[in-house]
Amino acid sequence: MATGANMLIFGWSKTPDPSDLTNGWCLFGTPRGRFLDDYPKLGHDDNFISIGTNVYDDTGGTYTFITANIFAIRKPQAGDATCSVDPVLYVADTTHLLHNADGSTAFTPVPANTADSSAVGYIVAAHSPVDGVGSSAPKIMVWHWALLGGSPTLVSDGDVAVSTFSIPAPVPQPGTSYALDSLDARLTQAVAVNDPGAGGAKGIWTQHTVAGPGGRSVVRWYEILGGAPPTLRQQGDVGSPTDFVFNGAVSPSIGGDSAAVFYNRPGASTLAVIGAQTRTASTPLGSLDPGELVIGQSSAADLDFTCGYSKPTDPCRWGDYAGASPDPLNNGVVWGSSQLTGPCYIFCGFFAQWQTQNFAVVASTAPPPVPPGPPTLNSPTAGNGSVGLSWSAPLSNGGATITDYAVYRSTASGAETFLANTGGALTYPDTAVTNGTTYFYTVAAINSAGTGTRSNEVSATPSAPPPPVPDFSLGVAPTTRTISRGSSTTYTVTVTAANGFTGFVNLTSTISPSPVGLSMSFNPTGVTLGASASSTLTIGTTRRTTKRTYTITIIATSGSLVHSTTVTLTIH
Repeated sequence: MATGANMLIFGWSKTPDPSDLTNGWCLFGTPRGRFLDDYPKLGHDDNFISIGTNVYDDTGGTYTFITANIFAIRKPQAGDATCSVDPVLYVADTTHLLHNADGSTAFTPVPANTADSSAVGYIVAAHSPVDGVGSSAPKIMVWHWALLGGSPTLVSDGDVAVSTFSIPAPVPQPGTSYALDSLDARLTQAVAVNDPGAGGAKGIWTQHTVAGPGGRSVVRWYEILGGAPPTLRQQGDVGSPTDFVFNGAVSPSIGGDSAAVFYNRPGASTLAVIGAQTRTASTPLGSLDPGELVIGQSSAADLDFTCGYSKPTDPCRWGDYAGASPDPLNNGVVWGSSQLTGPCYIFCGFFAQWQTQNFAVVASTAPPPVPPGPPTLNSPTAGNGSVGLSWSAPLSNGGATITDYAVYRSTASGAETFLANTGGALTYPDTAVTNGTTYFYTVAAINSAGTGTRSNEVSATPSAPPPPVPDFSLGVAPTTRTISRGSSTTYTVTVTAANGFTGFVNLTSTISPSPVGLSMSFNPTGVTLGASASSTLTIGTTRRTTKRTYTITIIATSGSLVHSTTVTLTIH
């Protein structure tokens, strides 16, 4: 950031290994001028990287809030290390403000990190209690990016009603009058994964710190199901009878049926700890399983330059924000990032004492994988010496990634034997077939536990294409003539056989507009084809024939076969 010359910076790693910070990243920036994009939050889906911000105008150093904004950046293809980027698109500016569905001002949009495949990228934002909307009508707004005509379009899905929330009080610390900033009830992160317990709907998990019982803060978490409209599936609070709970993060596991909530828990007599609670598929909605896992313990109160920054009651900033994300390979495992405070660094009361910790917890122990369920075979496509097969993946992968498909074939129903593997493809072209023979097929999915149940059976009979239909073509030369009134002219009409056609072809003609004193005749009036034959169309005029351009239609007929063509005649 620089006054009047702000820039929004983003990038991506060139490979799955992000550790090469010097040469392994593509880095970009989009100039923003006097607009400072505060509190940037990153999310993604199959098509786009999405960034949500709060936009402030830094003119005169006042930093006036203008609008919330959402940016969309097309993702690179896997393996693309060229560091090229499409134009950065965004939805709001000084004349196009971002609003919630009820017309209130949107604040702090948080794009969801979509951990599984999704062409839809969701963004959520809590109505802000600061503007009087959140406490009187508590809602969470949901948008999504849709790919229309190759470009991102932001779709307003609507507001989701939730329990009343308000801004939490600052968090006390032992041994000092300085408190910790618990924020203003904004959402801080979101994760989206398909939830099998909700019929496979996309579950959007998010959280914020809000005021709780006894004046203490709690972390409130939500699971919102994407859709039109979006719906609240569950919500819950993480609190303490003695301490404050804040700086939370929530994420489901990659399987979507378990989750973990991470948070800091300090109090007037307790230095901040990192705590975690989890839930499984069998945990009642809105609840977490009993017991807290303490992951880390602070060794000192936070005393840095932000404490009492502009006045003695200003709270201390609590470092970076927490994060949570599913382990992409191990169902039931959720990764988290949070922070503690350590001893003074060089000068007490000035340098930050924040200590970031990364960790993983087991939210649920996944059962051993089993072979996948049956795929669904579509109707095959029979061709000339080929049968094309396609199918959809099983509804259940058995708890492990499907790595391959096996195709089975026979010439008798129910007797299929192994034919080929597809390497994971959902299609297979069978070219080792004989026209006129009926073939029966099934397919089965394969994972680390073995080959699954076979699909439904389909059949197809390849065949040679039918012989072409005998026909003929019609040609005329020349296509235009110009004569004087009272004279005559001719056109040569050629009829050519195609696909073995033989027989008599009759020739007739019409003219438009209808003239006076004009005659038309063929010689001969028809032709008998073996290969090709011609006829002469003679046009005669008189001194009474009107001067103008005429259109002559020549028609060739043989049984049900009719072809025609046109020529022009100009009389002057």
